[in-house]
Amino acid sequence: MSLSIVILVIISAGVMLSRHYLLTPAGKQPPVINGLGNQCEFVNLVCTFGGSAFSVRAEFHQVPRPEEQLWLDLSWEPNLELERAWVEGVNMFMGRVPLMLEGARPGVASGWFMLGSCSEPAMQWHLVLHFKGQAEPVLMQFTTRQH
Repeated sequence: MSLSIVILVIISAGVMLSRHYLLTPAGKQPPVINGLGNQCEFVNLVCTFGGSAFSVRAEFHQVPRPEEQLWLDLSWEPNLELERAWVEGVNMFMGRVPLMLEGARPGVASGWFMLGSCSEPAMQWHLVLHFKGQAEPVLMQFTTRQH
């Protein structure tokens, strides 16, 4: 009887982990569920988050790839102040990669960053944007693939 319970627990754990870690048929991992409601996923190089108090838009200049300089444009409500911005790995710890902002003015900025290579064929990333006075950051999820 106890062997049956152990097998059932192992199968249940496997199902739960596969739902979180396996890629969907479209090649995208489901959004990370971490208690933060401020998130969106890039589609066609664009990610737009529309919250109850504000909206944020990010657009890549090119398809994100590791070991290349990646440029993106950001826009948000002009009454908000962007305090910090960086990129961090989701499925593998890669530290915080700073977003080097240039030409920032109220509600608009452009910036660039470079991602390191890793052993994963597909890497999940979050662009993390902290706005002054907001309780939670905005998370914008994207994927890079080895080329």
